[in-house]
This record gives sequence, C-alpha cells and structure tokens, in this order.
Amino acid sequence: MECLDSTLSELGLTQSTFDLLSAINAAGENASQADVARRLSITPPSLSESVRNAVKLGLIEQIPSSIDARVKVIRLTFLGKEKLERVVHSLNKIEEKCVNGVNQLDLRVATKVLRQATNNLSNFLATS
Repeated sequence: MECLDSTLSELGLTQSTFDLLSAINAAGENASQADVARRLSITPPSLSESVRNAVKLGLIEQIPSSIDARVKVIRLTFLGKEKLERVVHSLNKIEEKCVNGVNQLDLRVATKVLRQATNNLSNFLATS
C-alpha cells in the first residue's frame, strides 16, 4: 500500500492516527474514548496517548459529555475531518484501480464471500 503510505506521509499522519480518526468518525458525534477503543479492539488506557497526540495536532477535540460529566466525548476537528477525507479519497482511487475490469456481478460475489469468511473467522476467534 505504498500509495496509502505516501498519502499518509504527505498529510503528516501515521497508520495508527488514520485508524484513530476513522474509528472516531465511525463511532459518531458522541463517541467516548471507551467507544473508540472498542472499535479499535484496544483498552481505553492504551488509547490515551494516541488521543493526546491527536489533540495536540489539532485533529480531534475532547469535550465533556452532556450526559455524563465524567466522560469526555471525542470528535474530529475540521482539520481532522479534512485529512480523513483526503485519505479516504486516496483509498477510493486505489480501490478503483484494483477492481478495474472486474465484472460488477463477480465483484459482488467476491465481496459477499469475503464478508462471510471474515464473519466466520471472527466467530471462530470469539469462541476459541
């Protein structure tokens, strides 16, 4: 994924920072650090340093939850959203090149098979 690495580097991001921004974005507007940690399959304390660094870089902000004062909500800043959008755009270009010339029906079947295989593996690992 040299193209992705190049895009991340141009934007001053690491893969782990991109993962953090993606998880925050997917978790929604009122995501707590615990919510984001769950999405990344790590513990909230493990996420703390990454959150601090992203706050320092102006990519995310932490604000008190309106529901529970003990909880801080993590949100993307304008800069964080902008950088995430640029990486996603780059990923979309890579994906287009990967599937160029592939029949849409074949692509749907392959996606369905891979999704099922991923679910099967997740279920297997969860019960092992």
